[in-house]
Amino acid sequence: MATLVLKIDWDYNPRRFMKLVIMGDTHGEWGLLNTFLNKKKPDILIVCGDFGHWPGNKFTSYKKIKNPNTKIYWCDGNHENHHDLLERLNRGDPRRILAVGDNIYHVPRGRILDLPFLGNTMFIGGAFSVDKEWRTPGLDWFPEEILREVDIDWIPANVTVDTVVSHTSPTEFCPHMYNEKLQHLPWHRDKSGDPSQEVLSKVLWKYKPKNWFYGHYHTFDSGKHGPTDTHWQALGHIGGRYQNFVTFSDEPQHRKESQPGHVNCQVGKLSIS
Repeated sequence: MATLVLKIDWDYNPRRFMKLVIMGDTHGEWGLLNTFLNKKKPDILIVCGDFGHWPGNKFTSYKKIKNPNTKIYWCDGNHENHHDLLERLNRGDPRRILAVGDNIYHVPRGRILDLPFLGNTMFIGGAFSVDKEWRTPGLDWFPEEILREVDIDWIPANVTVDTVVSHTSPTEFCPHMYNEKLQHLPWHRDKSGDPSQEVLSKVLWKYKPKNWFYGHYHTFDSGKHGPTDTHWQALGHIGGRYQNFVTFSDEPQHRKESQPGHVNCQVGKLSIS
């Protein structure tokens, strides 16, 4: 498994304590992201898709991100330039991560990073766009957005997966969210029935991770999938009304009891106000 799991070296930062943050969709809102990075100063930031990968767009240029002491890792969402990501992937080793900016890395589908607090963390991007009818194919919508089995069938069955970071969720997490959290909202559009969810369900049952984090639904919720003993967390989008990040740290103020599986974990919200 040594060749499959990529262990990240964090010795570059001299800070005494380690801080890792998992965040929901950022949508290229670099002003809000910079505010967050300046305030929280995480060593590692993980984004659950819809990061804002639109190369050539001056408004979402990675040069605008101020993260000299933060390494950012993200899985792709449905709203990214997937043609560009695939072109970058085809130019190199498909099992390596892709540097797209200074300290900014896209983690291809199925890639596993050994991360502090989270252990072996599998990144699995992709989801179906419910708004594709208002988008232009090849410009701001790409059929490759949907997660397929071929994206994960190369991963060995006996690899240990402690945590999963995805954009959408497995089917098993959806009924609770749709029935109680989303359907009453005026802007809600049904995101169930996405083929990507079925692929993620196979990952859930095959690897039975301890923790699962995802975005996409623009809401905050959490629960436990009993049959696999997996704690799951849905995170809101940056600037939204719901909690949109989770912090893991070994700083003393973070050393408190939280729900099982979320060691030294705190949730929070960064809003536009």
